[in-house]
Amino acid sequence: MAWEDLKNSLVGCDIEAQTANRYQEKQKELIASEVWTQIDDNGQTLEQILASCLKNIIDIQDATIEDFFERASNKPFYANTRVDLGTAMVENIKTNIGFDVHTWGNPINVDITYAGGGYSNDNFSIRGDRAEDLELLGIGKSRLFVLQNLARFTLTEGHKELHLAWEQIWDWNAFEDTIEAGNLISGMTGIIDNFIEVIGTFFGHITAMHVLTDFGGWVKCDLHLVRSINYLTGSNYPDVPNIEQACEINLFCIQFLKMLYPNYSQMKKDELLTALRELDFMLLNISRQGLIPEIDNN
Repeated sequence: MAWEDLKNSLVGCDIEAQTANRYQEKQKELIASEVWTQIDDNGQTLEQILASCLKNIIDIQDATIEDFFERASNKPFYANTRVDLGTAMVENIKTNIGFDVHTWGNPINVDITYAGGGYSNDNFSIRGDRAEDLELLGIGKSRLFVLQNLARFTLTEGHKELHLAWEQIWDWNAFEDTIEAGNLISGMTGIIDNFIEVIGTFFGHITAMHVLTDFGGWVKCDLHLVRSINYLTGSNYPDVPNIEQACEINLFCIQFLKMLYPNYSQMKKDELLTALRELDFMLLNISRQGLIPEIDNN
């Protein structure tokens, strides 16, 4: 049902205009609000954070090993936790070990194994030259395990295969065509499923999308983005959508750009990637900053 609501919000000129106008009104409200220029604990405003996000968007197929790991390596520490706690974990690693892909990806330095049985630290063993340093971090070993696997994956340049069939999606004009939509969503879920399988246990589809968002081709379906989408379209996705639902939302956002940028067919790929990254940021903060009414999505 939620997918039908998403599609219907972009079918018909009047409805398209209503959905786009509602978004643009909230975007203007966000930019005009005090929070837009309010300095956070890291000395940045939302405006500055957005500018940083949009600076030097890299097509994932062109990203070097260092590019990919620099942007991906902090994401496992924001999964299923508050932003401030995630930031504290990231700073802890930066200070004591660093995020060098060769350090984390080399078993001589870091060799974390998982015995099965869940998130408990007792189910993991840490070996390698940096084992003692890792133990002293006090960070859940399941997160360190994901970081290790991300590094090993990056060293194979596997990230270059995590791209969308962008032209196929952008050439698709019949948004109401459910058969074609199913094919596209299946292709998107396949990309995420393959990524998850390579990285392994404890790497969920939302975190995988969070990684890919920094390369401009996806949006990350955290609870705030989902709530903004529900508000704009009248859909009723849960705060934590499953992988298929999250891919539906991603496909919607890509199509929604066509409403926001009537000249999209003349835009270059890097411009489209940047536009989608900005949409992700705006949708996230429209909800996070309390600009939409509270809705029970579950």
